[in-house]
Amino acid sequence: RVSTPLSTQYKQEPFHAFKKPTKKGESLVKTKAYKAWGYIIYSALNPKSRDYIPNITIHEEWRDFHTFHKDAGDPLFKNMAFARVNKDKGFFPGNCFWLTKSEASKINGKFTGRKQKSSNKSNHIAPNSTRFILIPTHSVRMR
Repeated sequence: RVSTPLSTQYKQEPFHAFKKPTKKGESLVKTKAYKAWGYIIYSALNPKSRDYIPNITIHEEWRDFHTFHKDAGDPLFKNMAFARVNKDKGFFPGNCFWLTKSEASKINGKFTGRKQKSSNKSNHIAPNSTRFILIPTHSVRMR
């Protein structure tokens, strides 16, 4: 059964205005990008969320998942997390990137003031070297 308001909407809207269900394997809901986007939306816009971040803004176009996915893409590796580089600024292009979880935790540690555990592994990076390369996934796939 269809509710009365919805049935009137069906009558008023042309049929093509409604999206068709996705085919098996085409849904993006279970992807890491969708989960990251959902967390961003929930934590930045819902004051009742335990992860609510007051005074943090979201890039207006990123409120739509498809635009966010086009800009941010998918992580290149399994062990990556979507993180804000400058925690004082909001979620927008240029401040958010897919980083490895260890890089993201270092940024979070600097922001919260916690010291990182030192490890015996040598992960030293030359002073002027690039820490991570920011290439949109769609451009990598085209080449």
